[in-house]
Amino acid sequence: DGVCTVCGEKAPVPADGGASLYAPVISKFKELILYKYTYEELPPKENGQPAYVDALFEVGAEYSPEKDMGYALRDINGDGWAELVLMERNCYVYALFTIIDGAPVTVHVFQQGMGFLKSDGTVFYNEKTLDQNGGQIFISYNITRLVNGKLVGFSYGREDADGNSATDDDIYYHTVNGEKIVIEKDAYSVYTEKYAYFWDYPSRLTRLVGLYYQPALPAQILDVPTVNFSTYDEIIKTFGVMYFDMAYNSLKGKSQFDKSKWTGGTYEMLMKFGSDGDYYIFNKLVAACVLCQNSSSAVFGYALRDLDGDGSDELILMENKGYILAVFTQRDGKALLLDSYTDLRNAWIDGSNRIHVQERTLPGNKADTLYTVYELKNGALTPVLSIGCTCVKDGYKNVQAGWYKIENGVKTDMTQEAWELLYAEWELDLGTAKFYTYNIEKAGLVFVALAEE
Repeated sequence: DGVCTVCGEKAPVPADGGASLYAPVISKFKELILYKYTYEELPPKENGQPAYVDALFEVGAEYSPEKDMGYALRDINGDGWAELVLMERNCYVYALFTIIDGAPVTVHVFQQGMGFLKSDGTVFYNEKTLDQNGGQIFISYNITRLVNGKLVGFSYGREDADGNSATDDDIYYHTVNGEKIVIEKDAYSVYTEKYAYFWDYPSRLTRLVGLYYQPALPAQILDVPTVNFSTYDEIIKTFGVMYFDMAYNSLKGKSQFDKSKWTGGTYEMLMKFGSDGDYYIFNKLVAACVLCQNSSSAVFGYALRDLDGDGSDELILMENKGYILAVFTQRDGKALLLDSYTDLRNAWIDGSNRIHVQERTLPGNKADTLYTVYELKNGALTPVLSIGCTCVKDGYKNVQAGWYKIENGVKTDMTQEAWELLYAEWELDLGTAKFYTYNIEKAGLVFVALAEE
């Protein structure tokens, strides 16, 4: 009803988060994309257009028929107002708009779709400059958040001193309170390691934000299957179609499972979606399946196990080596996604049906790790134990420097001795090599391979 639940003041945020205010932006974007699709060029710019139209022309210049461009609406910074994201179907982000004083404004246009979103509200992007020979003479990496209509945060990068990529005279820098400061190459290398995951697997993180992609052009859907995650049977069927029809048989006679299909945006072009919920779960699974990207013998399937003792099985999507991809439960005959797991969040199940999750708290640092043990209660995963460690660099090694536990959302420091006792007692860090032993043998999960129909 427009009343802030924190301070009690009236806030003029519409019930739809202002999504309807973007209608003229979306309409103009669709018009430009349709024009370029039809005539292979953009129309002439008209005078007296709103400022955001310039951004639409910038994005439209990047469109080509093989890029299925569209948009999504989502509150990125948690202020109640929706943001508009222009994007490719494969989750590469081209532009971000927000509402200021009741009107849509451009926040940023990302160079060649090199903008990405993270589910905690982080907006990260890089920008490059090339010389006349096509060599890179400047790059900046930006990790930001949306504040008052602007992207505010931290950046680091390097630039060629004389603007000639043929010379080896790079200058490295970072920003402090918006000021650009020169740093040594070693300090720059620390940043590249710390934030490597952002730049190596960008669209994978955007898939986990929960955007619901809507195409700019009318959907050209032929006889393609529909994604359906409403029941266990439909989940297994949909997962099988994704695996066999698209990542396997589409290789035209090749026998090896093509893992790149999971991250290249191919699936979205070959399936249709009945709801935003199905699209959200679909993206969760695409991000989860990269757990198996280094395994040429990956076989996908599932297991059934009653994790909470209520007499009804949970559905566990997994891979034959023991990697757990996602866990579903049932409520009133409908399937509900409990959680999914990626290369940043590994999971295994113990003999008491508890789910152990090991996650990297910062993508670029494998040593900063949080371990949480969950029990399924009343249809939701409830944390039983959560402990973590932070690390510092010692030469080329990461060394543990801090230990803590989290109870009821409160973080408390621990001694190393107390932390290690819990770590050992709960058998927290098994390592990926033991997934099969732990999930298949110790937990007793019965793996069932997907069957091709």
